[in-house]
Formats: sequence, structure tokens, C-alpha cells
Amino acid sequence: MDRTRSINAELSALPAGSPLFDDLNRQYDRLRARAQLLLKALRIIYAALGGFAASALISLIGAVVAYTGSQLAFWIAGAIALAVGICAVSALTGCTLMVRETRLALLSITEEEALARKRYQARSQSAGPI
Repeated sequence: MDRTRSINAELSALPAGSPLFDDLNRQYDRLRARAQLLLKALRIIYAALGGFAASALISLIGAVVAYTGSQLAFWIAGAIALAVGICAVSALTGCTLMVRETRLALLSITEEEALARKRYQARSQSAGPI
């Protein structure tokens, strides 16, 4: 969030169309994509955690029902627990979104480093020899 604010401040001070403006705008777009990936991944991962908890609870209910002797209720609870558990495991695709976000973060870091080198070279050329 801090990087987004700093890029936003830098963008507002630059004229549109300058090379630095385009570089920062591309970083800003990538930061927005990263934030959306993180939010989606967290939603999916939390749903998976809730699914695991629900599956465990339904399994416990099924065990209690089996103890009391109701076969139909036992099979229904088992089927529901299995279905919820399978959904919870498939919801762990949120982890792949986290990997995509990490790749975007590394790309941003690489671009920021290149941008810092450009700025340093521009300053050193304008300052001249010491």
C-alpha cells in the first residue's frame, strides 16, 4: 500500500507521456493487479479453511449419528462431509494465485531496480565529473 501511495504521488508530479511516467504507470497497474490477486487468493484460502472446519464438524455429527444407530443419517452426513471436504481441497487453488502475485512482485522489484539505475545514471551524467 505504501508503494502504491508513493507511485501515485510521483505520477501526479510528472507530465503525461514522459518515459518515467510510463514506467511508473506500468508499476501502478501491476500493483493494482497484485492487490486483486491477493484479495481473491485470501478469499479462496479462507473458504478452504472454512470448508475443512465444516467437513470435520459434519464428520463428527455423522459419528454421533452412527453411534445412535441411524444408518440413513450416517450416510447422509458422510456424503455431505465428503463433498464439503472435496470442495475445500479444490479451493486451495488460492495458493496458485499467491504464486502469481509473487511473480508480479518480483517483476516489479526488477523494474524498480532498473528505474533506480536509470535515475542514478541520469544524475551522474548531469553532475559531470567530480
